[in-house]
Amino acid sequence: MTAPTDPDNRLDSRPDMHPDTRPGHASGARPGPALPPARILIVEDEPDLARLLADYLRAAGHQVQVLGDGAAVIPLLRQADPDSAPQLMVLDLMLPGRDGLSLCRELRGFIALPVLMLTARVEEIDRLIGLEAGADDYVCKPFSPREVVARVAAILRRMQPVAPWTGAAPVASERRWPAEAPVWEGAQGNVGAGAGAGAGAGAGAGAGAGACLASGRPR
Repeated sequence: MTAPTDPDNRLDSRPDMHPDTRPGHASGARPGPALPPARILIVEDEPDLARLLADYLRAAGHQVQVLGDGAAVIPLLRQADPDSAPQLMVLDLMLPGRDGLSLCRELRGFIALPVLMLTARVEEIDRLIGLEAGADDYVCKPFSPREVVARVAAILRRMQPVAPWTGAAPVASERRWPAEAPVWEGAQGNVGAGAGAGAGAGAGAGAGAGACLASGRPR
């Protein structure tokens, strides 16, 4: 299959996505395990963007169906045959007919369908609302279509059954603990060992999490 075209140069819309480090172009990276093709429903009212995403997902081996009206989503999912129903949905937030948030909330009541939400809203509160509504992942516009393909692959990997654990857990007599509890370095100096160390570590973790939320970037 020929590579999808990108007439609007969306692949270069992300300055941090260097050609050699974009998904599918990692230099020297070991490829992940092959995933079976999936049936993917794209709900996007911008025809050019929907067509571009569909081209890239088909190039990755998936079967794709496109809808441009939010009001058509729930009837399609309720009437779909299990053998032909979508296995993942790429859902735009702002749609004619019905918005993506209300769609996501309703479908969570009758189907366990993974959802990758697309939106032009970049505020943290909007991302949190989307995830709390039931989205499995969230991508802000503008984005690289290859990033969407990579996020779809990540969701599909999480859907794969996990092999049963065959290793045996060590018995109590085999566990080895340090003779003395470690001393943690806290914001105000050394935190005492034992219970004090646990409390100090918890406070430090909370502060770190707060810093991540404040900056909007992972630490």
